[in-house]
Amino acid sequence: TVQANYSSGSGSGSLVFTYTIQSGQTDTNGISINANALSLNGGAIKDAAGNSATLTATSVTDNASYKVDTTVPTIAITSPIASDNTINKTEAAAGLTISGTASDGGSG
Repeated sequence: TVQANYSSGSGSGSLVFTYTIQSGQTDTNGISINANALSLNGGAIKDAAGNSATLTATSVTDNASYKVDTTVPTIAITSPIASDNTINKTEAAAGLTISGTASDGGSG
């Protein structure tokens, strides 16, 4: 269960909510929502006449278009490193090797 925060849209036909994904909330097969899983958490959505909204929603199965990857990218600078752990211009001219891993969630 996560709680999104209301962002904008008062007086319009579209409301915007935001949520910041936390470390460890990786979802490798895509975001899904159970039927009627949405709630207002004590808030209210009303129309111009003051009628409260009734929230109903069909389930959303795993959607591979919306995967979440919280894996932290890594990087290692392996050469040339001076004895004082700095990279100077002369050593950098000899060649600098930077390697690491990162993923954009794509397959290639």
